[in-house]
Amino acid sequence: MTADNIPSGKNRESSDRNNSSAAASRRLRQNNATGGITMRKTWKSSALLLGTAMLGAVALSGTNAMAGDVTVDLEAVTQNNIAESSPTSLNFGTVDMDPGGDEITIDALGGLLNSAGSNPAAIINGTGHSASSGFTAGVIHIASALALDISVTYPATATIIGNDGASTVLTISDIDKYSGAGTESGVYHHTAVATGADIYVGGTLTIPAGTPAATYTSTMNVTVNY
Repeated sequence: MTADNIPSGKNRESSDRNNSSAAASRRLRQNNATGGITMRKTWKSSALLLGTAMLGAVALSGTNAMAGDVTVDLEAVTQNNIAESSPTSLNFGTVDMDPGGDEITIDALGGLLNSAGSNPAAIINGTGHSASSGFTAGVIHIASALALDISVTYPATATIIGNDGASTVLTISDIDKYSGAGTESGVYHHTAVATGADIYVGGTLTIPAGTPAATYTSTMNVTVNY
């Protein structure tokens, strides 16, 4: 090589830069032809990881959602649609007594088959010769438009007290036996009607011999069950 062919120091530097640039271009072309797949895989993998992180953030934010208090009004209206009364007393009437004593029975069992207001009292005189007039079965009136199964708990006995000054006491028995909706007569199945239901009450009045003439009165308590 002659001196003319030997590049100067400045020319050598320029040549080296050109050679390096050319080599870098070749490597870039090779990477684009082969190594670019690796770059794309890396990018996709990064994107997938980023998406997973975002989903995790959404899930966590759901468990820590905002909360608020709400006031709900509560209300109920109750009505007493059942009312009981006793408009008619159990009345054994005016009794012409047998001097030897007697029993007077009012049988009111037929009351369950009668419409309201129709008193079914039937008098059953005892073995003596007493006679009674103006008697009535007692009435328990239940005002209700509801359909009800009604039963009544009657006392075993009740007493009436005379105004004769001696406070003579007479006993009434067999009340359940001769009354409606009791243990013997059974539950009264009341249908829903505007007139309500009438249950009739009877019993047996025992009049001992020598009972003073007087007016005998009192009350008794019964329990109406639905």
